[in-house]
Order: sequence, then C-alpha cells, then structure tokens
Amino acid sequence: MALRSRVGARVVSTRHLGPLAPAASPVELPSGEHYSPGENLERLDYEAIRGAHWSLDIAMFSFTDVLLAEAVREAGRRGVRIRVYRDGDEYEREQAQARRHRSATDMLRGEANIRIRVKPPGRDYMHLKQLLVDGRLLRTGSANWSLSGEN
Repeated sequence: MALRSRVGARVVSTRHLGPLAPAASPVELPSGEHYSPGENLERLDYEAIRGAHWSLDIAMFSFTDVLLAEAVREAGRRGVRIRVYRDGDEYEREQAQARRHRSATDMLRGEANIRIRVKPPGRDYMHLKQLLVDGRLLRTGSANWSLSGEN
C-alpha cells in the first residue's frame, strides 16, 4: 500500500499494538512503502487522519476498523471536511454483521462535516482503498480498513 504526496510516496494502514501516540501532521509521516504485518499500518492511517487540517476524502471498500472510524469522527468534530465513499455490496455485508459488530460507517452518520455516499449494489463494485489528506497526501494500496486488511 502506498501514500503519495506531491513530494513523494507515503503509505498507511493497520494493526493495533496498544495505545496510539498523539497525532502527527501528514508532513511528519514516513515516506515510502509500508507493509503489514511488519509495520503498524493502522497507526499510520490513524496519524494521517489525526493530522488532517482541512479535508479527508476516503474511498474504502471494507471499513470495519472502529478505531479509524473514531479518528474520522473526531476530525469532523474539529472542522475537517470529510467525504466517505463506499461500495454498496460490501456495505450491505457489513451492515448484516452490525448486530454482532459495531458498524464503522454508521458511527459517522449524522456527524458534523461528514458526508457518506454508498454506491448502489450491483455488478460493478468499487474496490478502492484510498485516503486523501488535505488534498496533498494520498494513501493507496490493497489494505482495507479492517482487521484482515491492515494486519
């Protein structure tokens, strides 16, 4: 997975290894490529979200990571403009599991500064896993915001 900015490549994603440190600004994130399980990709995503000042644009196929949902929600409460785009079929699968697990996407509904769009279910699915922070730091790759995707 890779995070890219105008100055170079950066990457982010997940594995929770205890309490997370205070957020870094996107310019403090390490550049290059990052891989799990050797690195804590969840921490990198978390820090990128916490470092946002103006905007977060998220296109995430699978989004079940509650820690990252909480960070997104807090960013919205800080005044960061957030747009979330989800695949309809995957979203419906996650909602069917919501009785047993908290719905990360539903945690964001009704929150200040957060717009959620879900692509209608159908043959063509939206399989992106991207995060754009303040229009200048792009995290992209194959890791979803889920336990299996970030570990």
